[in-house]
Amino acid sequence: RPEVLAELAVPTLMVHCRDDPLVPVAHLHRALEAAQGNPLVAGLELGVGGHVGLAGCDPAATLELLSRWFGGLRDG
Repeated sequence: RPEVLAELAVPTLMVHCRDDPLVPVAHLHRALEAAQGNPLVAGLELGVGGHVGLAGCDPAATLELLSRWFGGLRDG
């Protein structure tokens, strides 16, 4: 039920890699559309990472991304 994204009341970050061979990045785009501007839902499209994602390719960059995301939530 993608419409549930518009109703989320907790911060949600969706990260998707363009080169994912299993799940097309269009799924991220549809999910963000389904969120209907919910300010607690954000998405990030990465160039590389495959299906494993950034954490498997670049752990340091993953920690930086999460630090920025949670820091932004903390700082408003």
